[in-house]
Amino acid sequence: MTPSLFVVFDIVNVTNTSFEKTWVMHTINEPTIDPINNITTSVYNQSKITIKTLLPTNKTMASVGDSDNRFLIRNKDYPLCYDSEGNYIYGYTTTRTTQ
Repeated sequence: MTPSLFVVFDIVNVTNTSFEKTWVMHTINEPTIDPINNITTSVYNQSKITIKTLLPTNKTMASVGDSDNRFLIRNKDYPLCYDSEGNYIYGYTTTRTTQ
């Protein structure tokens, strides 16, 4: 399979501008985050995802995970994830939040 490129353009409208807007990505392995260049990368076996965030400019980037947090979003841990052989995958959650 040749490399693929996806462009995601998302507009979020809220009635309360103080509402925290968060974009969430789940990955199997811990991603690397380069906040200066706005790049997040995660590798699993021969698969790789690289995300370059263009906007918004006023964001924070964070990664949580491992056996204590799994798929944690806003203090809620979502259902467990298993691989095709039934082994538990801890997983990581990467968020980009704007105020």
